[in-house]
Amino acid sequence: MGDTKVNVYSERLKGFKYVLTDHDIPFNPKDIIHSNLNEDAGGKIANKILSRKNLPDGLFIYDA
Repeated sequence: MGDTKVNVYSERLKGFKYVLTDHDIPFNPKDIIHSNLNEDAGGKIANKILSRKNLPDGLFIYDA
């Protein structure tokens, strides 16, 4: 997730939370990975996800 002080990122996060709420899925802030969104970030984020004890069922990813 990019800087949530930037409107587009805060709106995406808000939409993500709405979808979770609509499906009775609790929001856990620990599930959000913040990044500076540079070219090297993808590998670091993938490693962070793969190192988790409980892997996610899916990912919400955006590429401009």
